[in-house]
Amino acid sequence: MKIISFYVLPITFLSIIVLIVSCNHDISKDNTSAQRSKQLTNMYDNGINSLHDKLEIDCLNLFTEINTLSQNLTITQLEMAQEKWRIATESYKRCELYNIGDVNRTFIRYRIHRWETNTEALEDSLLTNIPATSDYISSLGSAIIGLAAVEYLLFETDVNTTLTDLQSNTKRLDYLVESSNYIYQRAAALNITWDNYSAKFKSTLESKINGGQNLMLNSMIAYLEETTKVRLGKALGESNGGTLDIEQFEAFRSRHSLELIKNGFDEFKLCYRGNYSNGNGFGFDNYTINLENQILSDRIETALQNCDDKLNALSDLNTDLINQTQKVIDLQITFQELVILLKADLASFIGATVTVNETDGD
Repeated sequence: MKIISFYVLPITFLSIIVLIVSCNHDISKDNTSAQRSKQLTNMYDNGINSLHDKLEIDCLNLFTEINTLSQNLTITQLEMAQEKWRIATESYKRCELYNIGDVNRTFIRYRIHRWETNTEALEDSLLTNIPATSDYISSLGSAIIGLAAVEYLLFETDVNTTLTDLQSNTKRLDYLVESSNYIYQRAAALNITWDNYSAKFKSTLESKINGGQNLMLNSMIAYLEETTKVRLGKALGESNGGTLDIEQFEAFRSRHSLELIKNGFDEFKLCYRGNYSNGNGFGFDNYTINLENQILSDRIETALQNCDDKLNALSDLNTDLINQTQKVIDLQITFQELVILLKADLASFIGATVTVNETDGD
């Protein structure tokens, strides 16, 4: 009996240790899932949901203002329509970050905004005898409809010439009205798509490629890479042998390119930190700190501040590209540094899978 007890007791003790370790591991996994749930719920309920509601409203306001312009062709009304375009496009740039999962698979975003606009094809469509009806607009390719195409029609030249073009060409005006109406309809459809996807998004808590947290991190990385390589890189001449080219900025006609980058980055920071209005404030930073990596969190915060500093050093990308080229390059470099932190350090630490991103613009 003593011999049996000699072997049984250590084995029993070892079993208890294994059980305790196993339980602690399970608790840790459960706690991690709970934190992801907290983060994703905050992200949708206090960020994505209200943001897409606002986009729908802003696009409706744009359509309403342009429709009023069609009945009252004055410089004042044109400038009011231009301002509504700025507001709607800023809203879209914030929503752009959340083009993931089931929402991404609808390709709605390309119907709302895709740049660069194919101005030659757009002008060719205006020369046809086909009336610019809603059905006609919806049948066209994404490169000649959407917010970028509306920018071209509203900001093509100075306000006097733009107004004259609209006054002298009924189809041009009809095209503008129906395009803005189509944008509003697509924004409403995008809002509904997110409503339908929200429950799935908030409940997909796995750490790998299909998890909501993983999808968002990849989208954040994609945003940064598109900003460095496309929104800034093309204008800096990285695809044409080094020639500076203002027309490669996303909104050079309206001189609103910098504001669009700022709005996109402001939403990026909200997503990372989780500091949405009325939310629980739980974001990637809290998740990282709770996993006991304050150092990484501090490094990312420093990188975010560096990006803000470089953005605030610029005033208008059209002129800054020529007169303060190095400051535009400095902005690009700080975004690249942030990419590395997210793509290598953060993704590795939280166990995310980074997918290939085709940075071909919007």
